[in-house]
Amino acid sequence: SNKAHKLYSSESYVVSLCSSPDGHAVLSGHVDGSIYRFSFEEGGGGQTKLAHHTCVPQALAWGENIVAAGNDGKVILYDMEGGVHQLFDYSSNITDIKEFTSASFNPSGESCVIGAWNRLHVFNLNIRRNLWEEAGVKEVTNMYAVTAMSWKLDGSRLCVGTL
Repeated sequence: SNKAHKLYSSESYVVSLCSSPDGHAVLSGHVDGSIYRFSFEEGGGGQTKLAHHTCVPQALAWGENIVAAGNDGKVILYDMEGGVHQLFDYSSNITDIKEFTSASFNPSGESCVIGAWNRLHVFNLNIRRNLWEEAGVKEVTNMYAVTAMSWKLDGSRLCVGTL
């Protein structure tokens, strides 16, 4: 049927959503900074508060880790239990970045692109060290805010939507 079905209820508005790499769960980022995980697996389904981010998690994506970023200039990679795995702090450059607005992992989950004002920040996972490294920043004049991103299934191209 075409009836709507409520999966959960929250006191805070949802500002971002992403699905797990295996498709059996989703994450929701809320205006109060909370990040929830919703599992759809049989027998193990349910709702769990994963983390409380430092600001509104406008950019939220799930790959080898979970990345969240927003208007405070901090990019935080969380582990699957919600602990902070790694932090990149761009708050001293917030006037140029303005805010992080969108994030997307490539299909393997080992590269992540995070969109900000007129720029794309690229991060790669160093598997030997189990640490994320900034691979570079691509500045694109007049791109403005990145509102959506998605990878081609083979990981060869990234599609970016902007204002």
